[in-house]
Amino acid sequence: TRNVDLEFSGLSDTSIDQLHSAKIPGMDFHTTSEKTRQPLKQFNNWQEGLAFWSDLAHSDIPQLNLQPDQTEDMLDFFERLTWTPEYWDKNYRPILARRVMQVITLVLTNNHLREKALTHISECTSDPDEVIGIGLKPLENMLKGSQSQARQFPTDSA
Repeated sequence: TRNVDLEFSGLSDTSIDQLHSAKIPGMDFHTTSEKTRQPLKQFNNWQEGLAFWSDLAHSDIPQLNLQPDQTEDMLDFFERLTWTPEYWDKNYRPILARRVMQVITLVLTNNHLREKALTHISECTSDPDEVIGIGLKPLENMLKGSQSQARQFPTDSA
């Protein structure tokens, strides 16, 4: 029998339940409920989380101004990123951190996409089954789209 540890696999509770109910011969799945897991890192506030990811990415800490109703979502976002498979892989952590910081630049540099990005962060942190690492991809796509659009339609500096 192969013992498969699904702890911190990034799978949703639904997926884990399906694996448990599949009763695959020779496979024994172990895990706790995703809702009872804690992130590997917990921060006192979102600024501490931002400093953590900036340090891990070897970048300067950007000035991020959030509305009071956005601070809890950003804190949850920074913490939940530490329970993704990307974070558990010590070799991939700096890459994940750079991805996180690139997304934060979206929030900082593009007023048009700022609210859209912050809304996405709020939505992916409010769903307990959301795999937060996947939550980064749409934000990265927003950033790429923004950069592509800027190259297509440069502003006049004159």
